Amino acid sequence: ELERSRERLQIVIDHLAEGLIVTNREGSVLHWNPAAQRMHGIAGLDHGPSLQTVLETMSRFELATLDGEVLPAHQWPMRRLLRGEPVQGVELRVRRLDIDWQRVFRYGGASAQDRSGEALAFLTVIDVTAAKATETELQRHRTHLEELVRQRTQDLAQARDAAEAANRA
Repeated sequence: ELERSRERLQIVIDHLAEGLIVTNREGSVLHWNPAAQRMHGIAGLDHGPSLQTVLETMSRFELATLDGEVLPAHQWPMRRLLRGEPVQGVELRVRRLDIDWQRVFRYGGASAQDRSGEALAFLTVIDVTAAKATETELQRHRTHLEELVRQRTQDLAQARDAAEAANRA
C-alpha cells in the first residue's frame, strides 16, 4: 500500500503544470520535476540529479528583478528557502546565458521537515511570461488612451475658449 501511495504521488508530481524542485538542507536536489525542466529549457535530468549537475545547469541562468536588477546567487529563491526565508509570489526575469532565451517566473515555496527530522525545501515555479507580456501591452494601450483623452480634452478646451472669444466679439 505504501509503494502504491508513493507511485501515485510520483505520478501527480510528474504531471504538475507547475515546476517543482525539492532539495535537502545542504542544497542537494532530491527532485526536479519534468515541468521545472521544461520551463528552464532543459530536459533529461533524472528525478534526483546530483548537486553538481544542478549547479552546472543553473550556472547557465541569470535571475533579475522585473526592473532588471540582476540578483546575486545568494538572493535566488532556493537559496533564500534554504536560509529559512519565506518565498511567496516572487516574480523574476530568468535569462539563459548560453542562448537567446528569457522568461518571467513566479516562485513560491517553503521549508519543512519530514518525520525523521530531515529538513527539506521545495520551490514551485510558474511561467508567467505570457501574462506579463499581456500586462505590459495592456499598460501601453492604457497609457496611449490616457494620452488621447488628455489631448482631446485640451483640444475641446481650446475650441470652447475660441468659441467663447468669438461670441464676445
